[in-house]
Amino acid sequence: MNTIAERIKFAMKAKNKKQVDIVKDTGISKGAFSSYLSGQYNPKADKMELIADSLDVDLRWLYGQNVPMEHTSQNDNALQYVFYNNSCSEYLLDDLDDMYIAMKTQYSALIPRFYVLVNRSGNEVHILPLFLREDSSEFYECPSDFFHADRHSVFTRDFDSINVELSTATVYYYGIDTKTYEPKVTTLSYSLADDYFYIDNGIQRGHIKAFEKELMKEAGFSQYRLAVESGVPHATLSGLLTGKTKIERCESGTLYKLTKTLGVSMEILVEDGIRRTEREKSYEYGLPGYLQHDLDMYKEGLKTHSNLLDCYWGELYGSINSAEIDDGAITAEHANYLRNKFLWGKEDE
Repeated sequence: MNTIAERIKFAMKAKNKKQVDIVKDTGISKGAFSSYLSGQYNPKADKMELIADSLDVDLRWLYGQNVPMEHTSQNDNALQYVFYNNSCSEYLLDDLDDMYIAMKTQYSALIPRFYVLVNRSGNEVHILPLFLREDSSEFYECPSDFFHADRHSVFTRDFDSINVELSTATVYYYGIDTKTYEPKVTTLSYSLADDYFYIDNGIQRGHIKAFEKELMKEAGFSQYRLAVESGVPHATLSGLLTGKTKIERCESGTLYKLTKTLGVSMEILVEDGIRRTEREKSYEYGLPGYLQHDLDMYKEGLKTHSNLLDCYWGELYGSINSAEIDDGAITAEHANYLRNKFLWGKEDE
């Protein structure tokens, strides 16, 4: 995206501004502005300033310089993803309506982060990280933004442009379990009452096979890369990642290889494994009666794939809140552990 025309169109998309808005703001004729968008002509300097002001973007960026799109006075940490049609993608399937690339708008809006497939008939959004990027491991886990009312707009603000209705949207996030390095598809449903997404284990709809294949390749590569770089046999590593082998029972040589590769001390690696086991025992048992009952019911529902799992989820959600807020029976840290692990599907580190 190096031409002025491409950057104008991108900024219009990011700022949700139409051609008529720019024409009204700048006084540029519709015909002239159309010629800018088509790339037939480039705006003169005075027109460029007017367009940059209307779009509220850095003029240098509009000219093609490698600077942030937003003015430096704005909050550079305020992320947003906008969706650009990618009709030539190898992942476009005949039974789905649209294929997009989700672009990060924080720094000059040039960073592709996700493949996004939209199934309009089901109001479904399928999101797959671009694993070719060096920092793709940061996106293995489903982004926590979805679980917060004041943050999900990072992804959902541009839903209208891809014909997705937020109030009934289902999101499938194709990620990697960072503990087992196994593929993990997280299904999210939107709660209109709470204005955030929650993990919905009750939905059993079809996943995108092409996306699942990418997960398998990335998961296998991640485990293989760690095994090769550390020198730890793949079978041993697999046992550790799946929890079949307790890390505190590993030979010192194995621990040393892992700590050297992962860049952590042996004490931290072992203590973390022990701490997780101890915390699980102390945080998931000996709870107030009503909370223990609802937690056990939810665990059993997960194992049996119960049709009542949504009800169990709601009961557990209420019991955690009651135990923390109403009764003061558990601490905020304890409550967050239970929420993250069982409600949001993300272990509290």
